Amino acid sequence: ALRIAAAGLAFAPTLRIAELVDELDDEHGRLAALGLEDEDSTVRAALDASRRALSPLPARLLALLGLHPGPDVTAFVVAAMARVRVGEAQRALDALTAANLLSVNEPGRYGAHDLVRVYTRTLAAELPPDVRHEATSRMLDYYLHCADLADGRLPVGRGSVRVAPEHVPAEVPKLSGAADAIAWLDAEQGNIVAAAELATAEGADPKWLVHAWQLPYTLSRFFWLRADRTTWLRTTEAALEAAMTLGDPEAKFVMLFNLGIALAQFQRTDESLARHREALEVARSSGDVNAQARALTTVADMLQYLGRVDESEASYREALEVSRAAGSRWAEANAHHNLGLLHLASRRYDEAKAWLRAAVAMYREVGEQCGESTCHTDLAMVLLESGEEAEAVTSARTALTVASAAASPYHQAMAHDRLATVFDRQGMPGAEAHWQRALALFTELNAPEADQVRERLARARATAASRPSAV
Repeated sequence: ALRIAAAGLAFAPTLRIAELVDELDDEHGRLAALGLEDEDSTVRAALDASRRALSPLPARLLALLGLHPGPDVTAFVVAAMARVRVGEAQRALDALTAANLLSVNEPGRYGAHDLVRVYTRTLAAELPPDVRHEATSRMLDYYLHCADLADGRLPVGRGSVRVAPEHVPAEVPKLSGAADAIAWLDAEQGNIVAAAELATAEGADPKWLVHAWQLPYTLSRFFWLRADRTTWLRTTEAALEAAMTLGDPEAKFVMLFNLGIALAQFQRTDESLARHREALEVARSSGDVNAQARALTTVADMLQYLGRVDESEASYREALEVSRAAGSRWAEANAHHNLGLLHLASRRYDEAKAWLRAAVAMYREVGEQCGESTCHTDLAMVLLESGEEAEAVTSARTALTVASAAASPYHQAMAHDRLATVFDRQGMPGAEAHWQRALALFTELNAPEADQVRERLARARATAASRPSAV
């Protein structure tokens, strides 16, 4: 490939290297620039020879791999695309690896060199349209089905969106709990995002618009747990466009609601409030009381953040009434939680404790571990402010225990930060250690809370250094 590129420059002295690089950056241009479109070229001839040496299934899979939009594949997704057993797909992938057409990026995950990737896309383009369409549909359905399974095992509540792909894969990875689900989503998020983008590409089947919003939907809680706010915002904005094109009220509500949450993470509060109000109107128009309760709560959140306390409390109380009428315990718990925070902000500690303790019980009832952990973290602050120091330590420790059981590094970091604050305020040893752990977790997640914890840790160290030592 390098020889061909150099020869092109030698025979075209007016072509600048930068122009050739631009051409090679585009995969379609790379085909022509390196002669891959010409069956007599050295590169194409070598790859064709390698393919002819393969047995039928690996040779067929090589073309199907050109339909996959992500950075790597597993035997599971390949089996779904080719309609074969996972064991057969695994042996075929191993054969492609032995022929140097694929490489193992990490155990069980296979990728292709850039030139081979371009070659596979050339082969895919030569497949009959119906073959391309079915394999792509099965690939999208595989990711949607598995992402939904993983999302359902995360330790945070979600809505009642029905995910029902046409082609349910025969074999899927084992996802027995939150840790397995998070590990799978960590490994597959690039493929899932790429699949969602493919579903809205020019010329895509209009039926794939469902994938275009539901795939980002299945990632939303994962991105929240991972504090990956930039990717969350980008994918949610694209998903909202697909939902609007589709015109489905549920799709519009879910993506407006999620976009409002994502915008709030960037302190774009006015925009967030606008999206939540739009979501509320969609919920009211469709008569979905559960959705109304959720939207009323998030509208109240934004009003509280903007300092519009009376409007916020009225919205929270309306959310409470609607959630009770709808029988939505999660929404009711969330309303209790946020009313507790509202009372904390106005230093009405007794009322705050009552609301938060009720929320803890409801979160536990519905199995919402992240909500329970966060609520204990907030309760610890109320107890600390009201002078109940021993109880504050207990509540903060409970928050950490629940967050650890939920396998959520973000909520563990929040609990460590709160424990450190409680210890520091009481002059107890251990504050620095908890802040160090919180800082490590937030930094690993690239969460902005890391800067705040870093400042608190620096102040604690400076205070300790200024204290006179014993002689």
